[in-house]
Amino acid sequence: MHIPEPYFTEIDPTILSDQTIILDIDGTLGYDGATVIDHATRTMVARLAQRNKVYLLSNKPLPDRNKAFAELLAVPYLHSPYKKPHAKIVESLAEQERGNIVVIGDKYITDGLFAKRIHARFIKVRRIRAKNEGLKAKAAYAIDNIVYSVLHFLHVL
Repeated sequence: MHIPEPYFTEIDPTILSDQTIILDIDGTLGYDGATVIDHATRTMVARLAQRNKVYLLSNKPLPDRNKAFAELLAVPYLHSPYKKPHAKIVESLAEQERGNIVVIGDKYITDGLFAKRIHARFIKVRRIRAKNEGLKAKAAYAIDNIVYSVLHFLHVL
């Protein structure tokens, strides 16, 4: 029986210390395309940032929103010309921050493969859904769920 992943706010922050954490935004900190982040999520990011170096990273081309979220959460946004799951994203990190990385995200195809390619730990969280989720987002999540389920069934994960 598969136990569903926790939401981001349900992760135990005490299990992460002295790590570089790369946090996905869409589906992880808020619904896909969200423009607000709730109090519980802000609190969790702050708790993680007390004992870790935390970066935000999104494949969404929303630079103003991404920058505003980074400022709101008081953590840096990881700027890179590459998108997840491209391994060269870590070149945007300082050398000393590249060794002990944890990627937290809601999609295996982007976040999980990114973690795998950079030899990082991946914490998959349950995605936050919008009430009026678009067809493109629904399709992307459906494909990701199928891929993740097959890989889990085959014991590849």
